[in-house]
Amino acid sequence: MKKVEVHIAAPELDGEKTEVLKLILAQVGIPKTKHFHKVADYKPITEGCANGHDISNPGTMSTVKVESHREAITLVKNAMQKLRAAGIEGANFEIEQVILPGADDEIKLDTSELGEFSQVPNSPQSENHILYKGTLDSIPTDAEIINMARSIGLEVNQVVDFGYEKTPNKDSVVSRVATFYQPTNKDSMIADQILRDNLDKLRNPRVVTEQVLMVGEFVKDALKD
Repeated sequence: MKKVEVHIAAPELDGEKTEVLKLILAQVGIPKTKHFHKVADYKPITEGCANGHDISNPGTMSTVKVESHREAITLVKNAMQKLRAAGIEGANFEIEQVILPGADDEIKLDTSELGEFSQVPNSPQSENHILYKGTLDSIPTDAEIINMARSIGLEVNQVVDFGYEKTPNKDSVVSRVATFYQPTNKDSMIADQILRDNLDKLRNPRVVTEQVLMVGEFVKDALKD
């Protein structure tokens, strides 16, 4: 099982630039790019459970799973540099690692080779996700997900819809991801167990729990904000 995940998030682009982005990322080893359909924030973010990594006007999210931190760092550097060279600005990246039961200790990422990037302020530390996939009329609505989570003592922070089509129709397959931000891996592991113990009450989503190792952007972009 590949435990390290790389995401490249980019703002809304015109059709031609979106195709350039997809081509560049596929060439460096990130072949899957989905469009954001919706980003909805719900529970107020508490201290240590931040969502400052969300870019304004989100357009696409490109994702790949790799074996190691080294591979993730190489991918991130290549991807971000090539996007900038192509005139695609405003992207950021996340490096995350799946955490499994018993992984209470925080995982460290050596960022010494990422000196041209800065950590995005107010980024999350750890996350639980529940994922639903299907047509819009076959997966739970945001309100249903929120109420199901509350019934087991958890509060949804955010729900995001993704898909390979820019504009979904009634037959499109959509990924709906509800996220619970956590201040530590220990908190994530507690929530992970609650989620897995109550899959039937949640309409059987896929559960993923991750530590966010770094959310980064070019230093010059950080200075502009």
